[in-house]
Amino acid sequence: MGNEKFYEKDALLKVLFMPIRDKLSIYIGTSMVEVKEEEGFLFVIFLTLSGKIELKCAAKRMAVTLWEVELQDQEIQEILLRIAFFLRRNEIQVLTIRKSAETKKLSEYLEKNCKTLLLASYGKEIWYELRVMEYICKAQHQNI
Repeated sequence: MGNEKFYEKDALLKVLFMPIRDKLSIYIGTSMVEVKEEEGFLFVIFLTLSGKIELKCAAKRMAVTLWEVELQDQEIQEILLRIAFFLRRNEIQVLTIRKSAETKKLSEYLEKNCKTLLLASYGKEIWYELRVMEYICKAQHQNI
């Protein structure tokens, strides 16, 4: 993930992050969003009563690095769809998800519902890449 910016922090808050925060508030109660800029990256943390979701954003990449929140499959789909539409509009082809204990709930959802849409890279850590356009098409045409 390079450090070139594609975002305006205030615009992203309004278009992407606040709507996700609002959805989380509906699904599980009180929710807040915190946005920090460090070393050319934008770090977004959604804080809820049942855990956190963390995103790391750069010019041409977005990664989910933490997903502690327990959600229903339909709720996960709605959040991923909002992110996917945003990425597609910005010509970003994949959403990257670190496969670890910290993202177990999301990884299990993806393995169960989106296995054919995932690319995996193996190394010191395993990273999934969810193909954004295919995810949008599948979500709109089927219940995943």
